[in-house]
Amino acid sequence: MVRAKIYINGKLTGYCDNPEEFTKEMRDKRRNGQINNEMNITYYDDNHEIYIFTDPGRARRPLILVYDGEPALRDEHMEAIANGELKWDELFQKGILEY
Repeated sequence: MVRAKIYINGKLTGYCDNPEEFTKEMRDKRRNGQINNEMNITYYDDNHEIYIFTDPGRARRPLILVYDGEPALRDEHMEAIANGELKWDELFQKGILEY
């Protein structure tokens, strides 16, 4: 097994023996509000590198989460937003969207 390098804001910070598990745990913590939701993490398995970005000024876009091959954002969510029953921020709190 090859150890993955971990870069934080472009600086080599450490190494990881289980990069897929580490990346998943960090995303889960971000989604659960245990760490800042503005942290981005990406694992590139072709070169065994994990990139974590926390610096200000990064362009970000919302992503629809997918569970078991199905998008978390459904028609009923869109209708609830259109009717004013659901707010944009709630989609993030409910694990439907993330940045």
